[in-house]
Amino acid sequence: MGEKIILRTPNWVGDAVISTSLLPLIKKHFSPASLYLQVHPRVKDVFLNNPYVDGFLILGKDRIRERFDLGILFTNSFSSALIFFLSGVKKRVGYATDGRRILLTHPVPLPPNWKTMPQVDYYLGILRFLGMEGKKAGYQLYLTSEEIQKSREIFKLKKPFVAFFPGAAYGSAKRWPVERFAELAYRLQKRFGFQPYILGSRRECFLGEIIENIYPSVINLVGKTSLREAMAITAQANLAVTNDSGAFHIAIALDVPVVAIFGPTPVEKTRPFYGKISVVKKEVKCSPCKYRVCPFLHQCMMEVMVDDVERAIEKLLEGKNA
Repeated sequence: MGEKIILRTPNWVGDAVISTSLLPLIKKHFSPASLYLQVHPRVKDVFLNNPYVDGFLILGKDRIRERFDLGILFTNSFSSALIFFLSGVKKRVGYATDGRRILLTHPVPLPPNWKTMPQVDYYLGILRFLGMEGKKAGYQLYLTSEEIQKSREIFKLKKPFVAFFPGAAYGSAKRWPVERFAELAYRLQKRFGFQPYILGSRRECFLGEIIENIYPSVINLVGKTSLREAMAITAQANLAVTNDSGAFHIAIALDVPVVAIFGPTPVEKTRPFYGKISVVKKEVKCSPCKYRVCPFLHQCMMEVMVDDVERAIEKLLEGKNA
């Protein structure tokens, strides 16, 4: 039997997409070992059809019953390391965070700048500790032609179109005022002829309803698609407009031009390292912060005006990243 590796992937969609850029490096370094992923249910769709993955274990559903020679933890939590420890994963590697050093056979020291360094480099630090050499690849999302065609037929997509993602799973602090998405949708349809589609999870249905009530010409698909369907729709968009959310990274992975509106989070932490990107952010004294819900006046987002985002879109469509 060959060596078997299990990787605990990040729990958030954006971080999961980021982590896909390192799967080719892991697979190549440990070839011909099998690579399994332990994933949170909400991110499994990110890794479907990935040729570098040999199997999945769904957190909370599938127990680790097989023998794994190596476990790599991209998560920081005590509980994720405890699962590997109790499951008998032979070699357990991850950052020495959350009091879990005792559970790791190979604890990785935290980099001095770990709070602000690019997320992909944070994960890459674990792989470097394991002796891996080589560069990160681009994000790895694998949609089938059948998924693309099916989404086109089911949702009757009208080209050209812009995909709006007004939500952010982390919390409202990351969300640009929803009324401004509605105003932007109106402007882009009038100026460029882009049909506005609104996308998001079921928990964000109220955002789609607000936008639709303000500007009924939008096509509101919030809560009406699976993650895979939302990915397939995004892949066909002429433009995506997002907050700092998983949708930002999905658009980059699918080679779609994207404008991302940042507020409380540092741009250098999650900005993709390639792609057709324009980031809109206002510098305020209280940013960056870790609030999920802003306890103040939400100045970082309130100061971003529709004109600012429209200008960023104009430059991006002209081929100028920012």
